[in-house]
Amino acid sequence: MGKKVVVDEKEVWKLAEVFCTQEEIAAAVGCSVKTIRRRYGKLIKQAREKGKVELRKRQWEGIEKGSVTLLVWFGKQFLEQSEKVENNIDEEQFKELLQIAHATMVQLAGAGRATSGHPAVSNGGETV
Repeated sequence: MGKKVVVDEKEVWKLAEVFCTQEEIAAAVGCSVKTIRRRYGKLIKQAREKGKVELRKRQWEGIEKGSVTLLVWFGKQFLEQSEKVENNIDEEQFKELLQIAHATMVQLAGAGRATSGHPAVSNGGETV
């Protein structure tokens, strides 16, 4: 039977609380992954749950400070909100947008700023 490795349980908790993998925890405390799983599996699960609570608290603090990104994310996660993209243009509007895009590309090519390699751009707007 091998020598029993002494592992700092508080360090295991701290690492698990910030979502380190068992492999990372084992490397940090100097033991095998098998030892981590066998001795500290339950502790790691508890620490990760605590970490989730802390993370959620920090996210909520961000929301209270006005983080639009976090507001949108929370809305999607917990209120089933989504970003609905509607494309309601007819064929005539599409052709007009395509002409505008083409003219812009030609203009950029003339200014030496477009390098897409597209024939319409590379040849001064004339398609080959």
